[in-house]
Amino acid sequence: MRTILCALCAAAIFGSTALAQDKPSVNLLGGGNIKPKTQDEVDAEAARNRDYQATMKKLPDQNAKRDPWGNMRSSSSDADKKKRAGTQ
Repeated sequence: MRTILCALCAAAIFGSTALAQDKPSVNLLGGGNIKPKTQDEVDAEAARNRDYQATMKKLPDQNAKRDPWGNMRSSSSDADKKKRAGTQ
C-alpha cells in the first residue's frame, strides 16, 4: 500500500511539472492586446521624457569620488609626522 501511494505521489509531482512546462497560461508581454496610442498620449509621453532628461542633467555627477568627512580630517596629523620621522 505504501509503495502504491508513493508511486502515485511521484507521478502526480512529475506529471504536474511536465504540464507546467508544456504551455504557460500567463502571458506577461500583453499577448497582442496593445492598442495604439492617441496623439494626446504621445504628446504627454514626449513631455514626460523631456522633463525627465532635463531633471537628469541638473543632477550632479554620481561617479565623482566624494569624501564627506574629508574636511574633518587633516591631510597629515601629528601622529603621522612622528611615525614617518621615526622610520626615516
